[in-house]
Amino acid sequence: MPCSHHGAYQSSFSLSLFLSHTLRQPPAPLIPVYFLLLMWSFMGVGIIADVFMAAIEVITSAEETVRLPDGTARTFKVGR
Repeated sequence: MPCSHHGAYQSSFSLSLFLSHTLRQPPAPLIPVYFLLLMWSFMGVGIIADVFMAAIEVITSAEETVRLPDGTARTFKVGR
């Protein structure tokens, strides 16, 4: 009976070959690559944080106008 996890083992095997190859490289030439990957990750987190903060701002800045029994209108901030 064939093993159903053969693809997963093959994938992890190729990853280990890649990692063993990169570990054989001298660390100094890889520093710019690691730095660029780190900056790319920080940019992704920054973009997601900006989108999240914009959504929070929309939620917290909601206002509602209410007519009082005497006929005047008042605007209130709505906390959701």
